[in-house]
Amino acid sequence: MEHGRFRNWLSHYPDAGLLIACLDGSGYQLCVEVDGDGEMLCLTDSEGGRLTFVSLEQAEGFLRAHQVHQAKLRIYDAQQDENEGNWQEMVIKF
Repeated sequence: MEHGRFRNWLSHYPDAGLLIACLDGSGYQLCVEVDGDGEMLCLTDSEGGRLTFVSLEQAEGFLRAHQVHQAKLRIYDAQQDENEGNWQEMVIKF
């Protein structure tokens, strides 16, 4: 994804927190938290599917390439609904 498109996506959510989310153990998605209750919107590829990275290192590398050096890592419990607040979260710097 080109730098301008990523920055444009982020600019729509100036007050949102950037997340690297692991929803089901199958990869990592870049998302923004749009309100305080955990609701998030994930970055999509050109076909409308979630842009997924196979490893945390790959997601961090993408963000570094786009001059982002901090995000929250949110890992969901795959056994429960992602909207139930069943995640663990930490701030990571890279």
